[in-house]
Amino acid sequence: MEIRQKTGNFGERAAQQYLRRRGYLLIALNWRCLVGEIDIIAYHIIRRCLVFVEVRTRRGDKFGTAEESITRQKMSHWSGAASTFIDKYQVNCSVRCDLICLDKLDKKEAIWQLRQLKNILLE
Repeated sequence: MEIRQKTGNFGERAAQQYLRRRGYLLIALNWRCLVGEIDIIAYHIIRRCLVFVEVRTRRGDKFGTAEESITRQKMSHWSGAASTFIDKYQVNCSVRCDLICLDKLDKKEAIWQLRQLKNILLE
């Protein structure tokens, strides 16, 4: 497995643990449809809200931060996949799209920063 894929898998596992600890029930992982993929679909039990989560992980800042790595095309695919899920499963609750970003802060140490950006507006 290449380093990029290992990094992505690490980020998704960290995001899953983070969400579980904060009261989210994981509904689906890497959900795919013709339009795109959603890394995590979770339900926030207290807020009664379905959350579509994109996870972005970066080992360094050579190519920008995790947040900066999301493109308009990716956002369009993400939004389309979320709409497809909502239609397919006739979702009847509040819906939100979040971005979880993981950036490695120190190249020598395993120090990571995780940020959850809630309710990202998708165009």
